[in-house]
Amino acid sequence: DCRVVEGRMDGSIHYWNIISIDREYYHVDCSACIEKPITEGFLFVDSQMIPRYWWDVDKYPACYGSLTVQQVMDVILARQNVEEDGEELLEVIDDEDEMERVYASFMERLFDDDEDVD
Repeated sequence: DCRVVEGRMDGSIHYWNIISIDREYYHVDCSACIEKPITEGFLFVDSQMIPRYWWDVDKYPACYGSLTVQQVMDVILARQNVEEDGEELLEVIDDEDEMERVYASFMERLFDDDEDVD
């Protein structure tokens, strides 16, 4: 699930996305990541968006997901290392099942062409 949010950032009209990963919602503002690190606009919950952003909270799902950018990046890097080196690097995430679940869900949401976009 990926939705375009119409709202304001720093008082100006602005658009960003709300995405769903494992039935948890997050804000993603790609434009914030253009000149700054990905941590400036990826996988934010509602409380991280306020007071800089404003949107009609009645029109969009509440974002209270539990994933962090660091967790997702760790999973992607671990997966790349496994694929490139043929070794299992599970020190990043202690639980292999958790690593697989997070990675699979994240990649599915990013690249699933069949998923409906609201």
